[in-house]
Amino acid sequence: MSLHTIAGFFIDNINTLSLIGAVVGFLWGVYQYKKSIDLKRAEWIHKIFNTFYLEEKFKHIKKGVIYAEVLDPSIAEVLKYYITKSQKKPHVLSPEIDRDAIIEELINFFNFFEFIIYLVEINQIFNRDVQVMFHGFLTRIGRHDLVVEFLKCTGYEKTSKYLRENILE
Repeated sequence: MSLHTIAGFFIDNINTLSLIGAVVGFLWGVYQYKKSIDLKRAEWIHKIFNTFYLEEKFKHIKKGVIYAEVLDPSIAEVLKYYITKSQKKPHVLSPEIDRDAIIEELINFFNFFEFIIYLVEINQIFNRDVQVMFHGFLTRIGRHDLVVEFLKCTGYEKTSKYLRENILE
């Protein structure tokens, strides 16, 4: 086969070869994009795992809400306080309860779940990732009616909705 024949083949089939090259380039780009998305998802999951399981950040709330058959009394008292406050009813806290410290921990804890559910909504992580990592915890949260009521009346719509649709069915 002569060089002239090979060159003739390429010239005659330039459109087809260009199309094949464009398709291969497109598929390679899609593959690379999916790999970068999967890597970003893995990074999010790793950060979430570390924050929830390895850091001490939520230790008191996990102990008093998730691991407890009955809510920790001080946490229950603060939840009742904010529920009645949202209903514009008076409620007096026991003076021994550090309301500000407990509510700060609760806010951080439930903001964490609001953020995770937001990541699901924007497809940064999948619902199955949340189910694998947190189904047991969310089930235990959902068994405490006071917590579920607190979520509803204090603006934690994402977490409340997620519990209703995925856990409390």
